[in-house]
Amino acid sequence: MKQERTRRVLRVFLIAVVLSVALVSHGALDKSGSVHAKDCYEAMEDYFNANSTYEIARVSYFYGDPTTCEQDCVLASNFSQCVNDCRITRHTILGNAEIGLFSLALDTCTPITIDQCDQARAMADDCNAQYDLSQYSDPEERFAVSMQLLACREASKIDTCQ
Repeated sequence: MKQERTRRVLRVFLIAVVLSVALVSHGALDKSGSVHAKDCYEAMEDYFNANSTYEIARVSYFYGDPTTCEQDCVLASNFSQCVNDCRITRHTILGNAEIGLFSLALDTCTPITIDQCDQARAMADDCNAQYDLSQYSDPEERFAVSMQLLACREASKIDTCQ
């Protein structure tokens, strides 16, 4: 039990370190960055696609959907090693999806007009409703969902509106 808790803490720490490095190297601290996509619509579309990728990776890691690691390893010669490797792979995929999610959330356009700020507020409200952290009892999954909430709010650019 203690060993599993230690592994979880290390996983969360590793994700946080990777995310921090990715954000700093991408220039996340500079909110005046330009959009890398062709236009604002495409930037938002890219973010939503990255969010879908992250959601699939999160559900696969935490819920074993569409298949569990145990199901994937039924025919493996070393079942327990296969299951362990599968979980590590799924966790790595989740971490990589998180980096992509934040990278593309940073690329969305900054609202300029009042109407765009109204849209940003509506999106931020949707983010808060969609990623209700009180629904998750597992601290590691709550952390994973909180990353989606933070990325969603970043993509909305609500913090640039007054």
